[in-house]
Amino acid sequence: ATQPGELQVAVNRPLVAMLLQGAKRVTIGAETLEFGPGDSLLISADVPTVSQITQATLGAPYYSLVL
Repeated sequence: ATQPGELQVAVNRPLVAMLLQGAKRVTIGAETLEFGPGDSLLISADVPTVSQITQATLGAPYYSLVL
């Protein structure tokens, strides 16, 4: 992404994600987590999330690696 985004509501399947550049906020239930470069997220079961890319520019886009 090259700019901050809208809130995204989804049911995430199990995944491993590592944020490489930019920033993202993820809410799972009552817990809100802030992620920056080098941070990772492990989701081990289907779970509803609300997320938003909070830091991204054309010169420094948001990048994450998700498996």
